[in-house]
Amino acid sequence: MEDRAIENVLERNCALAKELYINVTPALVLGGEVISGVLKIHTLERFIAKEREEAKRRAGSPTSAF
Repeated sequence: MEDRAIENVLERNCALAKELYINVTPALVLGGEVISGVLKIHTLERFIAKEREEAKRRAGSPTSAF
């Protein structure tokens, strides 16, 4: 590659993927969960609904600011 800025972005992305144990594509980080591979739409919708409910609970929690 000729553009060092692009190389830097790719290197950071690869390092982050390793930290998150992402070694396949596609991969999705939803809340605190890493989801790897192709999902059916209804499975993805369930993951999103679950995360929304958990986010609502955290927002209402007295420790949600921490």
